[in-house]
Amino acid sequence: MEDESVISIESHRSAVLAKVLANELDFDSSGAMREAVMAAGADSPKLAVVLDLSEVEIVASVALGALITLTRTFKENRQRFMVAGIRPEIRRTLVICHLDKLFEIHESPQVALSQL
Repeated sequence: MEDESVISIESHRSAVLAKVLANELDFDSSGAMREAVMAAGADSPKLAVVLDLSEVEIVASVALGALITLTRTFKENRQRFMVAGIRPEIRRTLVICHLDKLFEIHESPQVALSQL
């Protein structure tokens, strides 16, 4: 994998916003995304974490596993975790896999941040 960043992290008043910069979450990029989001959450344990997937066009099955891991880890740590900006074709995959019931999904990062 190249050295370019897969994710950008921004701190807001009530949340950490993690924006995935890659248009595809494959084996390498989903692992890097998971580690960066976990680290950002650990650095700000009292803040919610919003994962912005608006740039993502393709999600490999390993990335779904990473999202499940993030959801469970933040739930165990009693830290709110939201996924935002999911494209319709990816959302359909989540619905088919019943993962839309597991994730707290918002239309956009702005909507997610407004819920805090």
